[in-house]
Amino acid sequence: MINLIKSKLRYKIMFFLFLLMTLSSFATMYITTQNIKKSNIKSTKKYLTMLNQSIFQSLRNSMNTGDPAQIKQAEEHAREINGVKSLLVAKSKSLIEIYSPKEPFTKDKDIINAFRTKKTSLFEYTQSGHDMRMIKPMIATTECLTCHANQKEGDVVGVIDLTFSLEDDDSELFTTILNVFITSTILGWITLLVTFVLLKKSTKPIETLEEAIKALTKGSNSGRSIHIKSNDEIGNVARYFNKYIQKIKDSLDEDDKLIKEAKIVIETVKHGEYSKTIKLNTSNQSLEEFKEGVNEMIEATREHLTNMNLILQEYSNHDYRKELKLAGINKGSLFEKSILDIYNVPTKTNHLV
Repeated sequence: MINLIKSKLRYKIMFFLFLLMTLSSFATMYITTQNIKKSNIKSTKKYLTMLNQSIFQSLRNSMNTGDPAQIKQAEEHAREINGVKSLLVAKSKSLIEIYSPKEPFTKDKDIINAFRTKKTSLFEYTQSGHDMRMIKPMIATTECLTCHANQKEGDVVGVIDLTFSLEDDDSELFTTILNVFITSTILGWITLLVTFVLLKKSTKPIETLEEAIKALTKGSNSGRSIHIKSNDEIGNVARYFNKYIQKIKDSLDEDDKLIKEAKIVIETVKHGEYSKTIKLNTSNQSLEEFKEGVNEMIEATREHLTNMNLILQEYSNHDYRKELKLAGINKGSLFEKSILDIYNVPTKTNHLV
């Protein structure tokens, strides 16, 4: 798998793009989930406060009637509200003394704390389901004192313990997150597919360039150019490579033509003809130097032979007034000895310069 990713540029880009999109998606999902949860909790708290206030008002109205049946009916209606998991109205000790002396006072620490502090408390539980619990003290007003003769205004006559279930909200949240996840996954795969197609198309000149370079390193001088379709940086690289290949091809063609001509000229020299020289040019500096060297050798040899023929013709007529001068020939060289032996030149007249 790792070797496959390393094998092509587009696979590397796709791998890191996939990794980045995956991490980004999970981070986005996590942040979105947390934000939605916070928003839901905030909304639930606001709704629960309003609901508790409504229940409190309903219970107080029923209590003002003094009819236990209406009070019980009001509590039952409150328990039937959608989302309400439990509803308990804890009575104060003073209220218990008047209306139900045998009823025990609550032992719940949170409710007792509400009696003591007269403050509303809000709790969130996740042990057995997801619940929100609000404990709200019922403060006695002037209207309440008609029924609560043993209490004064501002005392806590009771505490409403309301537990509201958040499981429906959690279910909706899960459905929303699942839909977002499925949608983002589908869009992500579509994005990756489109990106892969575009990358494949964009990097195609690079692969063609790679194949051309491989052919070049294997000794292929076909000069195959790259078919270019893009006008971006990769396309420019391919164009420059095509120019480079064409330049090499032209240079190789020049070298090949010069070498062929050199072979023909050397072949004529082997047969004793010194009238031809290498005429073609090439951008290869080494071959140019070789050409110049061969041409100079042919010119020098032709000049030497011409001078020797003229002088030796006079020597054959016993006219030794002119000296045989061959410029550039080393004294005592094999060439000098061969000339003297071939033409029987007298030693005293030898003067090869």
